[in-house]
Amino acid sequence: MYTFGRLIRTGGMLLANLFLAVLGTVVLVSPLERFAALPRISQLILRDETMNSAASFGLGYFAYQKWRPAPAKWVWLAGLCWFGQRAFRIWLEQRTSGSVMYQGHTVYWEMSGSGCGLDALSCRNWALYTIPLLRALFYSAGAFCCSHLRGSLHSIVTFALPLSKRGTEK
Repeated sequence: MYTFGRLIRTGGMLLANLFLAVLGTVVLVSPLERFAALPRISQLILRDETMNSAASFGLGYFAYQKWRPAPAKWVWLAGLCWFGQRAFRIWLEQRTSGSVMYQGHTVYWEMSGSGCGLDALSCRNWALYTIPLLRALFYSAGAFCCSHLRGSLHSIVTFALPLSKRGTEK
């Protein structure tokens, strides 16, 4: 049975990990963005998604390795809920537009960044909902991998150390 204090502590840890996943990734990725000037928006989107995903995975892995917060593996749920509520609202707006001939964009168009060159709302949806979803998913994936691969990865790293460092302990 969970006590009230333990529930508050777990909720606080979940919020702290969510904050680290979404905003900590920005701190890691933003200095690197200016080094790659890309001419096309689709390349920019792919670069941002790749860099954010990789940084979030690494951040989740090392945060779990350092502090071992169990809620780090569940941050993806908050990202999914954040993304899902917006995707549902877009889907609902399309269905209740009032016209049978309504030719609006698909939810994929609105949320994937596909329309960034043509539609500012699509860009905003991508930046405010899809990127945080990717950050939360990959942060949790990094924490999950650390929790399951911790022992085997440590043995691989130890084995990969140069023999001069391993064999000189006296």
